[in-house]
Amino acid sequence: MITTWRQAHRVAQLAAVHARADFDLPRDTYVDVLEAIRRAGIPLMFQDMPGHFGTYISPATHGPGILINSRLTMPTLRHTAAHELGHHQLGHGDANDLNLDLWESQAPGAWTGTEMSAEAFAAWFLMPRPAVLRCLQLLGTDKPRSAHDAYRLATLLGASFRGVCRHLVNLELLASATAATWVRAGRARVRSALAGPYAYVADGEVHILDTDVRNVTVHVAANDLLVATPTVDRAITMLFSEIVGLERVELDDAAEGQLDLLDEPRIACWQVTPEFTDSLRLSSDDPTAAGWSIVIEPVSIRDGIDLSWLERRQTPIPDTPEESTE
Repeated sequence: MITTWRQAHRVAQLAAVHARADFDLPRDTYVDVLEAIRRAGIPLMFQDMPGHFGTYISPATHGPGILINSRLTMPTLRHTAAHELGHHQLGHGDANDLNLDLWESQAPGAWTGTEMSAEAFAAWFLMPRPAVLRCLQLLGTDKPRSAHDAYRLATLLGASFRGVCRHLVNLELLASATAATWVRAGRARVRSALAGPYAYVADGEVHILDTDVRNVTVHVAANDLLVATPTVDRAITMLFSEIVGLERVELDDAAEGQLDLLDEPRIACWQVTPEFTDSLRLSSDDPTAAGWSIVIEPVSIRDGIDLSWLERRQTPIPDTPEESTE
């Protein structure tokens, strides 16, 4: 029986390693958790459920099945999906998850052994050590130097800022006191510092696009902001006539004045809209950015049954014997 977080992490870490291997998912990159659920053969549905995170239905009660609140932010939705997948991989029974925030509920007894192990699974599945170290390397460091690094790490991994801060402690890459300080500062404050005067435009995640981070896929959702340095901005602008779903953000005079006070290079901003549905590869012929390229990949969900799962499970029934032999 699991009674401590240490025990939960020991069990969950191994289960997450096996899950990535079973689903043929590399351990050093962002993971498509919804694709992992499909590969596990689990029916997946999204529905607007206020005050609810997700539900897992076990095989013992006519499952498996997973239901997720479609109104969660994308990082929280991904974390919830990984948590529910954890229930499945760990052989748990039915689970109805109303609170998955450790920072809000750390009182003794607030988490059962089952919930602790599923929560730990979500962390190790979304943020295995190889993936975290690779993303930190992309940011030019081997350990997070500030809350800004933790936030950018979260966007690269598709995880929540609070979840990353918490897991960096598990990985012994951050002191627990520092993690708590960053969490108290809050995602909104860190996000605003990175977006500058563009922060008010939308409440989505902020992705910093510069030529120091290269050969990476940036996963974005509707309302996310792409804050770009001049070289990246030119690369987007050159393709703008071919891009559907990115809108350049224009500032008023007061905000322009704020932008002029920021450190160089001057930044520009693009907002992701729901119409952005195709991958976009950016590269530059600027000599100072030789070999630089990134891919911007849209991530979205819709209410109802996951169509990708449904399409894989539907097998056409032949109308005639001749068709069945073709």
